[in-house]
Amino acid sequence: GEIAGGYDINALTAHLDLLPTLKTLCGLESNGPELDGQDLTPLLKKQKADHETPRVLCVHNQQRDNPQKGKDYEVITPEWRLAQTTEWGPGKLELFKAKEDPGQENDVSEKYPEVVEQLLAEYDQWWNHISNRFDDVSPIFVGGEQNPVPITCHAWHGEKGLYNQWHVRPGLVDNGYWPINVVKAGAYEIRLHRWPEETSASICAPIPPRKNKPFVDDFVPGEAIPVRTAKIKIGESEQTCPVAETDICAKFTFQLEPGIHRLQTWFIDENGTERGAYYVYITRLD
Repeated sequence: GEIAGGYDINALTAHLDLLPTLKTLCGLESNGPELDGQDLTPLLKKQKADHETPRVLCVHNQQRDNPQKGKDYEVITPEWRLAQTTEWGPGKLELFKAKEDPGQENDVSEKYPEVVEQLLAEYDQWWNHISNRFDDVSPIFVGGEQNPVPITCHAWHGEKGLYNQWHVRPGLVDNGYWPINVVKAGAYEIRLHRWPEETSASICAPIPPRKNKPFVDDFVPGEAIPVRTAKIKIGESEQTCPVAETDICAKFTFQLEPGIHRLQTWFIDENGTERGAYYVYITRLD
């Protein structure tokens, strides 16, 4: 039947439901792995009531190279939210009634220890399901339909993990590498930036804080770095070039073969201090 519109769906859903739902709506076949999400088409077509879709969802905030069990997670059901936050300290395991307390202000874990135990068991089962692939490194595909491909230091692999604007603006001294999967052989232009290209700011220039935004990192000024040399290495091939005060980026051209390659970059300042390029743009030229 036709899809109805203009009404609320109160079932517990998540982003991972989009793919199986679109697969059904578009009439697509798939021979790939089993999908974790649920097909929401019956809800959209009012063929199934909200309460007929019981489920448990687990959500993590890791932002690190090696996932850590118990770090910043929630176990979510239509009735409950079990939350553990460790980002700013050891954290506390808290339980909330989802419908009565959507703002998660009243911890009822001591009143319902059996629910806590049940949801912890669900979390353990979920962790065991996903952790068998933690050693896999997902590459960034370049040279395919998306061209150019932007990549950032947030996707660095390395000892210290991943980063955000709190680290980019003050010029954190660190580096990492990206695994890239080259889809098509050919010439590739790779541009190394200190700032996102839409700022049009040069590598060595500072940028002002954005005082009209509500996030803490928007009030941190973008520090100037006196970069003098840029370096890039893809596999065993390495190139360097000088950096002038007004250069917005450092450009390099590589002939790349299909397959997975390790990409790493360096900005070296006048004191010899090395940082990775926080923003990189990869364009297939032919």
